[in-house]
Amino acid sequence: MTSPSRDLDDRATRYQSLSNFYLADRRRRSSRERDVGLWWRVGAHGPIYRAAWVRDTGELYATRLGPLEDGRR
Repeated sequence: MTSPSRDLDDRATRYQSLSNFYLADRRRRSSRERDVGLWWRVGAHGPIYRAAWVRDTGELYATRLGPLEDGRR
């Protein structure tokens, strides 16, 4: 039996973009989503984030929005 943290590590994958995330599984492209965190920012000038749950795959994702330069003050 594996530890819960090991199971989580096995499922966690990072993508270079939200587009790449959708392209990696066709079910994501047609699935409904439920926002679970909209437009929060870390710090006064930090980047903006969003989190959503993908119904057809049961996945929860968080993504940083905007260009990479945002929030580098």
